[in-house]
Amino acid sequence: QVQTGQQQRVRKPTVSVAAEPMEDAIIALKRSMKSALQEAELQIDHMQQEAMQIVSRLQADKERLHLEEQQLDEERREFTRLQALLNFELEEVSRLREEVEGRSLFACCVRPSADRISEVQLGDPDIDSIIGEVRGGSERADTLDQE
Repeated sequence: QVQTGQQQRVRKPTVSVAAEPMEDAIIALKRSMKSALQEAELQIDHMQQEAMQIVSRLQADKERLHLEEQQLDEERREFTRLQALLNFELEEVSRLREEVEGRSLFACCVRPSADRISEVQLGDPDIDSIIGEVRGGSERADTLDQE
């Protein structure tokens, strides 16, 4: 307001006609940006929840696998123990058989059968290869005898 003497004049702000569409565009842009920001925040929240669920599932799977691994280790130990017990018992059977068969007159001159050799060693790759060599060697000796 400008006072000149006793008259009071009110000045209206001068707004150009071109500025109004510009202001409308800025307001629309602000609304659009606000809406896009809200949508982005919702998507981020949703992705964060999904990530937390995935982490939770992975932790549960990791715990489950750890328990299964412990169970497998225990089963392996039990299997090894049982296999050693079986080998011991098979050796005892073989020893008893030798005692019974050893009472015959020429038992000291007889080579043990291949079945007895294989029943003593069960599942040991080193022993299996030796048994294979012994069997292979006896077959070679048999073919030499036939010639």
